[in-house]
Amino acid sequence: MINRKPTRIELNMEDIEEYEDLKKEQTEAASKISNNNQLKKEQFPLTNTSNPPKKTTAQIIGYEK
Repeated sequence: MINRKPTRIELNMEDIEEYEDLKKEQTEAASKISNNNQLKKEQFPLTNTSNPPKKTTAQIIGYEK
């Protein structure tokens, strides 16, 4: 097996700034999405999601109400 020197990775200040800008944009987009979801939940709250009423087979097929 051939031994070789480890690969060297160099970062410039421009690279770091670009990374920070992209990270900031992604966190802003994620916060907008979560805020929109919160608004939807407030506008359209789900009712009785913990215990939905049980239906019998006759009620399901429409024989009994």
